[in-house]
Amino acid sequence: MGIDIDVTDLAPAVERSSFDSMRTHEEKHPDNDARDPMTKTRIMRSGTPNEWQSWMTPALRRKFSTGHIAAAARRFGYRTERT
Repeated sequence: MGIDIDVTDLAPAVERSSFDSMRTHEEKHPDNDARDPMTKTRIMRSGTPNEWQSWMTPALRRKFSTGHIAAAARRFGYRTERT
């Protein structure tokens, strides 16, 4: 990617990106004031690959497969219905 990163900076970032670390953060800082019920949904669910397929509705899947959301996903290597 052409980015110079000091290894001593990288290790803490990797640790904070682990499933356990992100789940702990989510539990410590819940969004209890959210007005939209969807934003109260746990983002860090189980840490199981492809788990989204068991709960994402076809309508929501289509929404994530079009427009800016899909373009961002493809940029980071995620497959969308188009790819």
